[in-house]
Amino acid sequence: MNESPKIKILLADDHRVVRMGLVELLQLQPDLSVVAEAESAAKILMLSSFDYEEDFCASLRAGVYGYVLKTIGPGELALAIRTIHAGLRYVPAEISLRMADRLSSKELSSCEVEVLTLLAKGMSNKEIGGLLN
Repeated sequence: MNESPKIKILLADDHRVVRMGLVELLQLQPDLSVVAEAESAAKILMLSSFDYEEDFCASLRAGVYGYVLKTIGPGELALAIRTIHAGLRYVPAEISLRMADRLSSKELSSCEVEVLTLLAKGMSNKEIGGLLN
C-alpha cells in the first residue's frame, strides 16, 4: 500500500512550551511531520516565479525581507541572502526600477491605494506602518 508523503512542517514560536504542545498535537496526525523548530521566524527571502507588483507588495506587508525571482543567478541569490542576513531588505534592480516608474506615473498601485484608504480613515503613519508591517 502506497502512503502519501508526509507534509513537512517548520514550526516557529517564541514560547518553548507552546512549541512542545503543538509538536505533540501535530504528531497525532499521520500525514504531518514537524521536521524543524525555531524560536523565532528567520528573516524571510521570498523566491517566486511571479513578478507582479501586487505579489511583491503583499510579501513585504507579510514581513519578508527580500523578494527575488526564480530566474535569479547564483551570485545574486547569495548576495540577497547576505544582504538580508545583515538586516537589510533586498529587492532586485528590475523590481526597484518598475516600482520607481510606478511612483512617477499617475496611476496608483494597489499598495498605494491601500495606504491612502487607511489615511482617509484617519489612521496615523505609525498605525498604518504597524498594520502593513
